[in-house]
Amino acid sequence: MAALFTDATNVLKRLFADGVPMDLATRERPLLTKMEKKNDFAGDDMAIPITVNNPQAVGPNPALAFKGAYTGGTVANNYKRFLLTKYSMFNSVRMTRDAIMAARAKGRGAFVDLLEDRTNGMLDAMGDVASTWLYGDGTGQSGVYSSLATETVTLTIATDSAKFFVGQQLAVYNGVGPSFRTITAASGDGGLYVTVAAVNEENGTFTMTAGDAAAIGSFTAGDTFAPAGVTSTLVAYPGLAAWLPLTTPSATTFFGVDRSLDPTRLAGVRLDNSTASIESNIMTVAERCNTILKGRERQCFVNPVNFTTLSLSLDSKHVYNDDNDGTVGFEYIKVRTSAGAVKVYADPSCPTNRGYVLDMATWTIHHMGEFPGIIDDNGLMM
Repeated sequence: MAALFTDATNVLKRLFADGVPMDLATRERPLLTKMEKKNDFAGDDMAIPITVNNPQAVGPNPALAFKGAYTGGTVANNYKRFLLTKYSMFNSVRMTRDAIMAARAKGRGAFVDLLEDRTNGMLDAMGDVASTWLYGDGTGQSGVYSSLATETVTLTIATDSAKFFVGQQLAVYNGVGPSFRTITAASGDGGLYVTVAAVNEENGTFTMTAGDAAAIGSFTAGDTFAPAGVTSTLVAYPGLAAWLPLTTPSATTFFGVDRSLDPTRLAGVRLDNSTASIESNIMTVAERCNTILKGRERQCFVNPVNFTTLSLSLDSKHVYNDDNDGTVGFEYIKVRTSAGAVKVYADPSCPTNRGYVLDMATWTIHHMGEFPGIIDDNGLMM
């Protein structure tokens, strides 16, 4: 078997001689594709300083203007520093001995095709999770439990059912605790996890293996499902739901910053108005961003369901364009606002109950090495 692992290592080095193509993980995921990526993260943390406001000692009195330039001044520059921490994401692919031997029996080309197919699938799955986390709150949850009928769970957001797969093992997290629900004698590894037996994307439900519902202690509405293996801190990187929360942030520090001191400049413009049209909400948010945060070209990301609603509401006024930024093209709708035209993209990873208007010049994924990359452990395991 060692020879097979060595062969696989050599094949992967040839298949990905120039590194892993990023579009294997980012394709069909607009925000993940369009967000700038920098291979500049070193160590365990990284400081990101921002200017909350410029020197505000403007006036007719030079003494006050001079005083304001110093720390003791009441209107000096206001800097904040987000101290980012490192988050890791791993995936693996397993090929059975029978599959490997069957492929080799058909010729080396079949083995190469098998390995490439499995590796591409692994990278695609990583991109799917990375894109989901990009919109998430840092809990890494796949969906929120709304109700239960026998073993069938109805999710709060129906489209979240697309994040569940037959055979997937899940932990259950107390949505208000926060802590994991105790799971005993379930179908998953060691009885500690529940297992997805069936998924119904049309109904927004998934069904657990028989007996799993009873194996979850204190199961209640609001609990969330997370992939098996996550720790009690749920170590997904905080996405837009955490950086731009729908509710005004409290004084609890976020990467070392108390955002309650200036919730808009430190945590974005927020609007909770489900009764207004999507177009109207985009216009309102863009206007507030332009007034408080100054104007730059902005882009909006919504779920495909909401993209269709917006397209139908605009009727003949909508304009589609093929936006090609050198990697992959995405169609968008232009919404005219007082802050200029906002490009609206359909992103399957965006929840149906959220939409984000972003200045893309201010968002970056800082990473180490390739994004994503393949680990080769001495030719024995990958």
